[in-house]
Order: sequence, then C-alpha cells, then structure tokens
Amino acid sequence: MHLDNDATAQTEGIIKDERDDVLQDLSSFIPEGWEIIKKSNGELAIAEGDLNNDDIINKAFVTEQNNQSEYASPRNLIIVWGNKDNTYKQSIRVEKDFQYI
Repeated sequence: MHLDNDATAQTEGIIKDERDDVLQDLSSFIPEGWEIIKKSNGELAIAEGDLNNDDIINKAFVTEQNNQSEYASPRNLIIVWGNKDNTYKQSIRVEKDFQYI
C-alpha cells in the first residue's frame, strides 16, 4: 500500500490511507518534535498487516527525534492496532536512546 506523504498531509499530521480512502490520524502517537522515518525514496516508512488475527489492518512505524546532533537520534518503535471504525489504538511503544561508548 502506498501512503500519501505530501507537504500538506505532513503539516496537518494526517496520513491518507489510499486503500479505503479514509483519513487516518497517526499524529496522536508521535511525540512533539518527532517524525516518522522515511524510506530512501522519501515515502513514510510504515509497515502494515493483520498482526493480531482480527481481520483489521494494524500499523508499525519508527519515529525519530528531530535534532541535528552528530550522534544518532533517539528512536521509538510504535505499533498501533486498527479498529473497525478506522481509528487506531496504541499497542506498543519501544523507546531507544542510542548511546555510543
């Protein structure tokens, strides 16, 4: 599935789900000052599938803190369960702050 990530959608924090033409708001799962990482082609890197066998699509993505540090930015893995009403509920957030020794 391809997700539209044009400037307007990113500004509003809305990600368009082209499969069923429903606007999905994933921005509530992204901390302020963070963003979903992008693929090398510039598209948002969001994986999706039915992870809990309920016939509803779930999504997984990694967010990265917006900073210009010379070190790797902190990242979070976020998995959200899809609901029948085309909304999402956070299932897992794994936080990782990369530190170099």
